[in-house]
Amino acid sequence: METRWPLQLSLDDGALEALHVYDKPLHLKRRGAQALVIDTGEELSTRHCALPASCNALRFLPNFGERALLAFPTPQLLCPAGLTMQVVLGLPLGLRIEALHPGGSVHLLDLPAPRTSPGLYGPVDSGQICTSFRAPVCAPDAGQGLDEHPICALDLRLPDETHYALWATIPLTVTNTTPEPREVSKIMLPTASLGLYRRPDRDRLCTSQVQMRLLGPNEAEVLVDNGPEGGEAIAHSGRKPNAHETRRAYTFLHAYRAKTGLEHGF
Repeated sequence: METRWPLQLSLDDGALEALHVYDKPLHLKRRGAQALVIDTGEELSTRHCALPASCNALRFLPNFGERALLAFPTPQLLCPAGLTMQVVLGLPLGLRIEALHPGGSVHLLDLPAPRTSPGLYGPVDSGQICTSFRAPVCAPDAGQGLDEHPICALDLRLPDETHYALWATIPLTVTNTTPEPREVSKIMLPTASLGLYRRPDRDRLCTSQVQMRLLGPNEAEVLVDNGPEGGEAIAHSGRKPNAHETRRAYTFLHAYRAKTGLEHGF
């Protein structure tokens, strides 16, 4: 059973002591009136965390993180001259934990998504640190084409086996405006422009639609667009539904080959 975000649990709910995130245990236990013990089951991972006064519940949200996303389509994309291709990419999501109180909420902790790592896009002295990941590729009409990929097993699971998916798809449209076939080896997406939506046809998550125009051998123009038609915007990353920066097209080098601090595999 797949349930709907956000998840809210009372601090007195016994389920807090028996959660599983990314198939690993997550134990949350109240200590006194204003403290919470957080234990992820790893060595030296336990934290004694302060809680706001009158805190009565915790809220869990999917999370993009603050850094831009640097997706490496796997396999790489190849778009012939003058054509447009549509694909969906798999995206692992982090988990944000907040404490709720009568005056609002307090951000407690972010758990980063597995299968991601910091990546440097651009020169060592002036590049941008991103969250990089290898994104499985599927055709939009291939049904459950991504379901067998390990990314699709990422979730938050309750003791009764209900689960909340911690992965989404990125609907991507690539248009090649050049006279030659072009490969796309990477796509950089600023998270401040991305929204998160529940698909209208099934209980799955997807991001805003992304439009990419190939302008030359290396240069591309990218526009983060709206969500799917009929999709329901959901809260994520500490933001309310449909809360995002003004969207505008930007350019980047989709086949960047200069040396970087993390050049191997990039």
